[in-house]
Amino acid sequence: MQWMAPLLLLACVSSCGGSGMETRREALRLAMAEGDQAKVSEAARAASEFEGTDPALDRMLGDALANHLFRGAEGLALLQANPLPEDPAWVAATADAALRAKDLVVLDGMMRAQGVQLNLDLPALEQVQRLSLQDRTVGHQLLVEVDRRCALVDQRPLLGRQEVDMPSSPSLERALRLLGATEVVVTRTHLVFSPKSPRERSFQCKTAWLPEGETSGIPSPLPPKGVLVAVTDGTIRGYLEIQSREGGEWVMASDDAQQAGRWLNAAYLLDAMLTAPDAEAKVLERYGSGLALPADQRVGPPKRTEKPLWED
Repeated sequence: MQWMAPLLLLACVSSCGGSGMETRREALRLAMAEGDQAKVSEAARAASEFEGTDPALDRMLGDALANHLFRGAEGLALLQANPLPEDPAWVAATADAALRAKDLVVLDGMMRAQGVQLNLDLPALEQVQRLSLQDRTVGHQLLVEVDRRCALVDQRPLLGRQEVDMPSSPSLERALRLLGATEVVVTRTHLVFSPKSPRERSFQCKTAWLPEGETSGIPSPLPPKGVLVAVTDGTIRGYLEIQSREGGEWVMASDDAQQAGRWLNAAYLLDAMLTAPDAEAKVLERYGSGLALPADQRVGPPKRTEKPLWED
């Protein structure tokens, strides 16, 4: 009866194949969710026996190859061969795979389809690509974020720097947000550490650096060369140069000194009221909403109408 074995095997392939494929697809899904690269590799190898028989499995294999095992080109090919553009998971996986495969044509097309226009000349692009081949959590979303922040920073006027010379405030970012800032980007115009250092990673814009971990808040204490803070509410942009000097941290210059003075005075008022429940309401009552300085308030150099909390 040994001759029956091949017949039984063929019968199982035809009747049990679906079940075997689903089992291996689920095993691959679980391995990817766990994030263990060795398990993903083993599960992908087992599931690859069914490659070409099910588009959903092929998409999962493409994601695993590109974004877990860092075989970008192979994974991208599988994802593109089984498109599902209405599925956000496929879109994200394909964009990440294109980044890892260094296929800028596909990456640019994917982003444009989502309404995002990337600057493919961004100096940080190569840095993000390199990181994406070392860390599976790094993908196209980091590139989009870095690109957006760099775009704001790099639009700083090259001429027209105005002196401010007013103390900074621990409430400055809070005040900026209160007045309507949707983006507050902290950069360094001078890099005092190696960008290759894993503990002090940074991303290069055209005119400054975005130190990782400092792009969403003003650091205290400041780095030796100070920081440049870029601010926008979606309509106007503003820039503050903050440096340390004897006696504390000072806003030394801005592209619009009077506007910067208004922001600082709002921060001083928040300082003075500390945790008072109506502090933000009082600031809005006095300074109004919006980052822009009203035209009728432009009267000359910036003035302190509020004193920083630490000054007598």
